[in-house]
Amino acid sequence: MKRELQCRSITTKLTESEYRKVVELGEKAGCNLSEFVRNLLVKETDKHATYNEAEVLLGEILALRSALLTLLFQLRGGRDLSEQQMRELISQAEHDKYIRARERLEGPELNTQKL
Repeated sequence: MKRELQCRSITTKLTESEYRKVVELGEKAGCNLSEFVRNLLVKETDKHATYNEAEVLLGEILALRSALLTLLFQLRGGRDLSEQQMRELISQAEHDKYIRARERLEGPELNTQKL
């Protein structure tokens, strides 16, 4: 299989402290700086490609969990939910599901904004 030629480049600017951190991590990984940064970018890109599927599935599970737990607590307390209350419960679970899924998937170790 023929390897695809690496002919595109990306440039960025870092502070001195950011640069030192990146160089140090690259050295620990046994890579030169360019190779280390490229590997990080490719790895992060690959992760985000799979996040969409995981995000949808996790979002649906979290929405179902939220609605079910709320419903069970209401029923356990002897309270019935009206049709309007059920619609509001479902609407709230639908509204929050992707936000909550993304928060879980992008924990501190995966959130690139915190690197």
